[in-house]
Amino acid sequence: MNRSIIFIICGLLLHYITIAQMSIHDPHWNIAFKDTFDTLNTNIWQIKDNFDHYGGLPVFCSQNVYINNNTLILEAKKEPYCCDTIHVNEWECKKQWLTGECYQYSSGYIETKSVVFKYGYVEAKIRLPAGNGFFPAFWLFRAPNVPPENANEIDIFEMDGAKTTTMGTNLHMKYCNPDICKKYNYDCNCPYLNAQNCPDIDPTILCYGQHVSIPSYTTWRTYAVEWSSEKIIWYVDGQMVRNFPNPGIHDYVRIILNFGLASSRPPDQSTPFPSIMEVDYVKVYQLRCDKNTPVYEITNYDNPQAPNYYNYAVKKLISLSGTSSLTAGQNVSLRAAEYIELTNGFEVPLGAELYLDISPCEMVKTGRQ
Repeated sequence: MNRSIIFIICGLLLHYITIAQMSIHDPHWNIAFKDTFDTLNTNIWQIKDNFDHYGGLPVFCSQNVYINNNTLILEAKKEPYCCDTIHVNEWECKKQWLTGECYQYSSGYIETKSVVFKYGYVEAKIRLPAGNGFFPAFWLFRAPNVPPENANEIDIFEMDGAKTTTMGTNLHMKYCNPDICKKYNYDCNCPYLNAQNCPDIDPTILCYGQHVSIPSYTTWRTYAVEWSSEKIIWYVDGQMVRNFPNPGIHDYVRIILNFGLASSRPPDQSTPFPSIMEVDYVKVYQLRCDKNTPVYEITNYDNPQAPNYYNYAVKKLISLSGTSSLTAGQNVSLRAAEYIELTNGFEVPLGAELYLDISPCEMVKTGRQ
């Protein structure tokens, strides 16, 4: 994104300015977890089996999750399926348990079980199918040790199979289900809000939703969320598509990928079965933090081998004048915990890009439970 931008700013403190799109190639980030799916590592991933998601259309089965050519495959099929007696209970095959009827569709669902994290940047490269009724999702949900009444859900995407250039992005909090609260003796006096732009969501869930336009998801694309205590930013192919203040999601989460089918708009005769959701990789990044170090002027942004190289990590503060101006072709990201100050003729010339961010840089790493 090339722009001609010249700062002639005296004493202005920039508390949040984005001039160029953030890139995960920003050297402030360290990779904390990755899986390129050379194999299906069951020490990391739990494959859901004989399980439905809140009484949804499909039952999720382990045979619908597999690796093909170093790619994770979640497969949706139109086929009758009955859960066995072990799994027919309130929390697993819920629809069959309630109605006595078997499922007409099966699909795949996978989540991290030994790797959880809090804050950071999570990204996956995914290709999705189109079809009426398809509802694939890539999302973050509370880790197993987080109390059930706090949903802590970040939907990186929820896709409508009939709208290939629209992506659903949602935040959910505080599942105040009276049955759950009664079973676990939790306090259910949490606040209720009407769902915002989430017509299919239970209104007792705090929901902050927005649909965004994207290029067609039927080709390979990267989908990501940058999550801090202050904000949540969604990216598609490295381009920001939504920026929203964090409404209170601060607990550890696990990563979930599932190929759902929408109960409110079910498959029809045109829906192609079987179909697959393909995942090339999943990665989690954490910020490098150096919050006790102030920086006054930067003369070397690019060459780690040269003197006075800027050590990329979130600093206490950054103050730059014209001596620290960028040159054409440079792509620079700067992050500080307190403020960034640009004064006395600091310039970003035509052909250069600059990303500025004020971040608390929480030192919370990927963990194992």
